Amino acid sequence: MKQNSSSKFFTEPEESLWTKHIWDRELARAVDDISCKEFHLSAAALMETAGRAIAKVAIDRGAESHPVLVLCGLGNNGGDGLVAARVLHDHGCMVTIVVASEQGKKTSALFDQQQSTVEEMGLVLTHWQPGTLEALRLSKPIIIDAISGIGFIPPSGGTMSGILTEAARLPGATVIAVDVPSGLSADDGSVSTALLKAHETVTFGSSRPIHRLMPGATLCGNITVADIGFPKAAQTLAMKDHRAIWREVTPHDVLAADPWRQLPKSAHKYDRGHVLVVGGSEGKLGAPIMAGLAALRSGAGWCTLAIPRGQAPVDMPIPVELTTEAFFDGVKIDAPSLQRFLEERRVNTVVLGPGWAAQCLDHSSLKVLCDFAESGRTVVLDAGALHNIAALIAKLGALPPERFILTPHHGEWMKLSESTTIPPLTPAGVLSANHLTSALGVHVIYKNAAPVIMSPQKTAPIICLSGSNTLSRAGSGDLLAGIIGAHLAVGCSINFAAARGYTLLSRAAWMAAQDVGDDAVIATDILSRLGIAGRI
Repeated sequence: MKQNSSSKFFTEPEESLWTKHIWDRELARAVDDISCKEFHLSAAALMETAGRAIAKVAIDRGAESHPVLVLCGLGNNGGDGLVAARVLHDHGCMVTIVVASEQGKKTSALFDQQQSTVEEMGLVLTHWQPGTLEALRLSKPIIIDAISGIGFIPPSGGTMSGILTEAARLPGATVIAVDVPSGLSADDGSVSTALLKAHETVTFGSSRPIHRLMPGATLCGNITVADIGFPKAAQTLAMKDHRAIWREVTPHDVLAADPWRQLPKSAHKYDRGHVLVVGGSEGKLGAPIMAGLAALRSGAGWCTLAIPRGQAPVDMPIPVELTTEAFFDGVKIDAPSLQRFLEERRVNTVVLGPGWAAQCLDHSSLKVLCDFAESGRTVVLDAGALHNIAALIAKLGALPPERFILTPHHGEWMKLSESTTIPPLTPAGVLSANHLTSALGVHVIYKNAAPVIMSPQKTAPIICLSGSNTLSRAGSGDLLAGIIGAHLAVGCSINFAAARGYTLLSRAAWMAAQDVGDDAVIATDILSRLGIAGRI
């Protein structure tokens, strides 16, 4: 197939400029150890800075006018809590400290140091027993949860379970977690419950997987990442032996890198890119139309829509901005017709599947797409095109690298292959998903409130931020497919296209919600704001 050149008028920034590392348990420990051992920072000084950061968040939340209850474990997380208690006490706050001590467990050396200091100041540590918190009769307290931190591996039980359950019954409480809500794993986003859900979580140096992965992130509340002085050189050394499992998008930076900003005044539609959207079935024709319009609203120069003949009602309006073609033999794609159009009309990106009720690809049409991709073009497989796509790809072998992206939500994820694949929300899920993406030769954006972008090269998955349940409406996935298609058509890499595309979508949804309300936003509200959402 003849290669159609795609102009590129901007230099895409390196991934390190629009993402940053997320520290899992092992990496966070390594940074801490190296900072102390190799760079001679005092662990006590780091704890002091951490405790002050916690106290600041508590003051911002009203600690000077509400009782403060500090729940401490026996380790360094509890030591952070004791520093916060001391600082708040000095600010005139009414502070109560309750320790979750279990028989046979020893205190850390740093906890012992902090305990001596707060006791010298006249603060009393009460060891929890059933009924201790209820007996305090605190109303609307600020609770600082410093029982367990990043080192904890679930499940929780015993004293921890008891004190957290009792704390959750205190009326009107505002909960501030230290590092993570106690009882949760810092590395696992698949959890759905917490004994004491946080309104705020204060962590140090970098976010943790639990803070960003859904649904676990919903249990952490607002995240404050405090700089407590870890040297950058210590972080670099730590990553030599403890590779970061995750990265997260920095929304402002990815939006600021606008791939259309440098278009010359003489640019034409082919410079912006031609997107072909193929999809639609009876009752689901809005999906490909929305995808096509999203591609145009995002910056594409031309979008063509192809739907099966006879599926559209005679009087159904097709937006005049979309040109139309038919590549179908019944409900299946006619491979020769598709191939001719791709060759003759300088298509840059194909988006397949929005509105398909069943898989319309077969061996012949997928082969056409592979040839198209081999020529340097890109393909987005969405919705119906994902149904058992793994089996179809297996007949051809792995797809051309860096040319295909799949866009499944959870239900579609489970239909990618005949075998169940663990979602990429845990370290084990990442390994499973890496196996799938490598075998298929595809990128994947796993859609939820914080989508995860996976690549076949087994590089660190990228977590997209900024999502909300405003996007949990029909049509938002179709918009995303079209937006990604537009970014690919103008020459963006797949990871960048997916990350910027989702960030643009979520910002447009936020802007729409300011005008019509969170629960009133529909896909056309988001569509109409895609242009201004990218202004940074």
